[in-house]
Amino acid sequence: MMVVTRQIVGYDPETERVAFEYSIPKEIWNEVIPLVKRNESDPYAIFNYALDIGVANDIMGMMGQRGAQNLKYFLECEAAD
Repeated sequence: MMVVTRQIVGYDPETERVAFEYSIPKEIWNEVIPLVKRNESDPYAIFNYALDIGVANDIMGMMGQRGAQNLKYFLECEAAD
Protein backbone atom coordinates (compact mmCIF):
# COMPACT_ATOMS: atom_id res chain seq x y z
CA MET A 1 0.00 0.00 0.00
CA MET A 2 1.38 3.40 -1.00
CA VAL A 3 1.60 5.94 1.81
CA VAL A 4 1.62 9.62 0.85
CA THR A 5 2.98 12.22 3.26
CA ARG A 6 3.06 15.98 2.84
CA GLN A 7 5.38 18.45 4.47
CA ILE A 8 5.70 22.18 4.66
CA VAL A 9 9.36 22.98 4.06
CA GLY A 10 11.16 26.29 4.58
CA TYR A 11 14.36 26.93 2.62
CA ASP A 12 16.97 29.56 3.36
CA PRO A 13 17.00 31.70 0.17
CA GLU A 14 20.73 32.41 0.44
CA THR A 15 21.96 28.83 0.87
CA GLU A 16 18.92 26.99 -0.54
CA ARG A 17 19.22 24.58 2.39
CA VAL A 18 16.28 23.30 4.39
CA ALA A 19 15.77 25.50 7.46
CA PHE A 20 12.86 23.42 8.76
CA GLU A 21 10.38 20.76 7.73
CA TYR A 22 7.04 19.91 9.34
CA SER A 23 4.88 16.94 8.42
CA ILE A 24 1.28 17.92 7.80
CA PRO A 25 -1.05 15.64 9.77
CA LYS A 26 -3.62 13.72 7.71
CA GLU A 27 -6.32 15.05 10.05
CA ILE A 28 -5.95 18.63 8.74
CA TRP A 29 -5.23 17.84 5.09
CA ASN A 30 -8.79 18.65 3.96
CA GLU A 31 -8.37 22.14 5.46
CA VAL A 32 -4.94 22.62 3.87
CA ILE A 33 -5.65 21.56 0.29
CA PRO A 34 -7.97 24.49 -0.59
CA LEU A 35 -5.24 26.96 0.48
CA VAL A 36 -2.70 25.62 -2.02
CA LYS A 37 -2.64 27.07 -5.54
CA ARG A 38 -2.21 23.86 -7.47
CA ASN A 39 -2.29 22.57 -11.01
CA GLU A 40 -5.75 21.59 -12.30
CA SER A 41 -4.43 18.13 -13.12
CA ASP A 42 -3.37 17.66 -9.48
CA PRO A 43 -6.54 17.92 -7.34
CA TYR A 44 -4.93 16.11 -4.40
CA ALA A 45 -1.69 18.13 -4.42
CA ILE A 46 0.67 15.26 -5.15
CA PHE A 47 3.15 17.62 -6.84
CA ASN A 48 5.35 20.12 -4.96
CA TYR A 49 4.20 23.74 -4.79
CA ALA A 50 5.69 27.06 -3.76
CA LEU A 51 3.72 28.78 -1.00
CA ASP A 52 3.52 32.47 -0.20
CA ILE A 53 4.21 33.48 3.40
CA GLY A 54 0.51 34.00 4.19
CA VAL A 55 -0.50 30.50 3.11
CA ALA A 56 2.57 28.99 4.78
CA ASN A 57 1.68 30.72 8.06
CA ASP A 58 -1.96 29.60 7.79
CA ILE A 59 -0.88 25.98 7.36
CA MET A 60 1.72 26.16 10.13
CA GLY A 61 -0.82 27.86 12.39
CA MET A 62 -3.11 24.84 12.02
CA MET A 63 -0.24 22.79 13.46
CA GLY A 64 0.65 25.27 16.22
CA GLN A 65 3.80 26.43 14.41
CA ARG A 66 5.02 29.69 12.88
CA GLY A 67 7.68 30.21 10.24
CA ALA A 68 10.28 32.89 9.67
CA GLN A 69 9.45 35.69 7.22
CA ASN A 70 12.70 35.37 5.28
CA LEU A 71 12.34 31.76 4.11
CA LYS A 72 11.00 30.31 0.85
CA TYR A 73 8.13 27.92 1.57
CA PHE A 74 7.01 24.83 -0.29
CA LEU A 75 4.44 22.13 0.08
CA GLU A 76 6.27 18.89 -0.70
CA CYS A 77 4.86 15.44 -1.16
CA GLU A 78 6.53 12.06 -0.70
CA ALA A 79 5.22 8.58 -1.44
CA ALA A 80 6.54 5.31 -0.06
CA ASP A 81 5.48 1.69 -0.01
